Amino acid sequence: MKLLALSRVLEAPVHSLALGHKGRVAALGADAWLDDGKGWRKLPKPPANDATVKIYFGRDDQPRLMGFDSAARGVYARFRKGAWERGAAEIGKLGTAPMTPLFGVLGYDDPEVVCARDQLCIIKRHTGWTMIPPPPGPLRVELCGKLAWAWDRAGVHRLHDSGWRALDVKPTFSRAEHLWAISDSDLWLAERDSGQLHHFDGKAWRAEASPVPGPRALWATSSSNVWLAADGGIARYDGKSWRRVDGAAQAALVVTGRSAQEIWFAGDSGVWTGSAE
Repeated sequence: MKLLALSRVLEAPVHSLALGHKGRVAALGADAWLDDGKGWRKLPKPPANDATVKIYFGRDDQPRLMGFDSAARGVYARFRKGAWERGAAEIGKLGTAPMTPLFGVLGYDDPEVVCARDQLCIIKRHTGWTMIPPPPGPLRVELCGKLAWAWDRAGVHRLHDSGWRALDVKPTFSRAEHLWAISDSDLWLAERDSGQLHHFDGKAWRAEASPVPGPRALWATSSSNVWLAADGGIARYDGKSWRRVDGAAQAALVVTGRSAQEIWFAGDSGVWTGSAE
């Protein structure tokens, strides 16, 4: 599989990108943007746009913001009737002011995860909410398929029915930017500071030099279709080796997609999308 065509669809700096239903796309940078199938439009000024705030779609297919600002205040907002509003009711007791930093993942996939460090995690499934203790440390969370994963400097945790469970394997990383899990025995992790990628095969972690400088984010549909966004550009792993994508956007911060044929990237130069075969 190779990337056939890459085109820039939004010329604005972006640090977070979300894909919704029916072709909807939302982006967050200095401003918040929404493409509802009729082209990009700038949304009203978001309540926070720090790099620690991410944009998502909720289950109503409207944008959400979650994370924390430069003053370490929790941020949770939803876009409704043309304006941003606090969505405290959507996160239960975690929405009580003053809000502490939040981490997790939102969307129409199951589950949604909203956590506050040293407090609790709310696991929001279509069948109901569950409240569990958070894993230790200042974590980040990613939903890969229908499995939620969290990671920090100490290691990786997977969400089970009984709560978060750490992988009992010594990591080869110390400060991870992003993680993507294809399965329990096929995980990729990007570490920008060391310029390395780390792969877990179910038994051990293995570190290797990133194919492009400054690895930032990962996304995959299978073990032979893994995409990397990095300061130095974009690369793809075909199950055997990494190959840089020529002519791709530089300084990519985000990579995501809807399928193996539809790939999205975002960064300081804007939002790019490409088709693959």
